[in-house]
Amino acid sequence: MRRPTAFFVVESEDGSIIGFGALSVFYDRAGYDGVTDLAYYIDPAWQGRGVGTFMLDRLLTEALARHMRKACGIIFADNAGSIALMHRFGFTQFGLMPAAATDSTGTMRDMSYWYLDLQPCSKSFQSRKV
Repeated sequence: MRRPTAFFVVESEDGSIIGFGALSVFYDRAGYDGVTDLAYYIDPAWQGRGVGTFMLDRLLTEALARHMRKACGIIFADNAGSIALMHRFGFTQFGLMPAAATDSTGTMRDMSYWYLDLQPCSKSFQSRKV
């Protein structure tokens, strides 16, 4: 099985970085082979303009190419944009961890946990988007 590690950068037409994403090991034990953690960041100026959708599509397509069976995402529980993106791609929320992580301002935030079963998926996630 291929390792789930992959990195992506999205640039604007002028070459500035407007987002990035990564696939990584969800849990480094053999029993979790085939489960990948995905993470992404989109510059606030570019949010709501399709960059997140593009990034998540690329991450999930790469996860399938690496024969992953599940994808997990951990996001700030109050991040409406990311929650909408998780729903758009068919992820299911499976947990909430209160006061789990600090953001860039040092504020303690709740984290929500999401998963997507990749086994019944095709090579393209375009059909999942509404």
